[in-house]
Amino acid sequence: MNNNLYAAVSLVGLAALILAIAYLFRVNFVKENTRRGIISSMTNDAIFIALIVLMTFVPNLGYLTFFGGVITFTLLHLPVLLGASLMGWKRGALYGLLFGLSSWAKALMGASGAFDLLFINPLISVLPRFLFGLLAGIVFQFTKSLQAKKYGKIVLGAESLLLTFVHTFLVFFSIYLFTKGETQWLWDWLFSGDASALGMTALVLTFLGALGEAVLASIFTPTLNTILVKALPNAWPDLNKKRKEEKENA
Repeated sequence: MNNNLYAAVSLVGLAALILAIAYLFRVNFVKENTRRGIISSMTNDAIFIALIVLMTFVPNLGYLTFFGGVITFTLLHLPVLLGASLMGWKRGALYGLLFGLSSWAKALMGASGAFDLLFINPLISVLPRFLFGLLAGIVFQFTKSLQAKKYGKIVLGAESLLLTFVHTFLVFFSIYLFTKGETQWLWDWLFSGDASALGMTALVLTFLGALGEAVLASIFTPTLNTILVKALPNAWPDLNKKRKEEKENA
């Protein structure tokens, strides 16, 4: 597949994803029978979208670069997980898609590290992040009853931990699947083609970074979820109601 055809197929796929999300939100708005509910949903979306954009383009806020620009860790999975835990799978899919699109835009505008060049491919920068957000929303939505119980924070934290590892796996699997040749070339260029001490150090740092991302998510998501539901009960009335009922029945 030549480059032009490859780019065209990628753009068509992204357009299809965006149209599908737009359709889901159109259906959601039709079901919303109050102006207050629509305004609340739009406000929540505006806040999370602004947060994702801000974290993407403000240096060292959403992306942390180490090891001379070879390795970049992200914190953008945090607002995706939080939004999905508060608002379900549709918002999880939307915020995951925006996470991917912002990552793609950042790579196109100027990658901060060697391996960041791989994220110019939307099948690496966009697709795994969309699937991650969708999966996070589905998992959180199916375990709402458990999250409302006394041990709900532990459940939400454990889910966030595992989902972050899933995100890391999806990204690296996509890199292997779609840019195996380019990855091998970068490895040869950076580390002389073998598992040298420098290369092994990079791998260890990558693993530790992924672990740090997961641990941070396991703390951040349940803590902010609980704070926001208590502080803004009208923003997420269903979650607030369910948690009150669980307390009363305890």
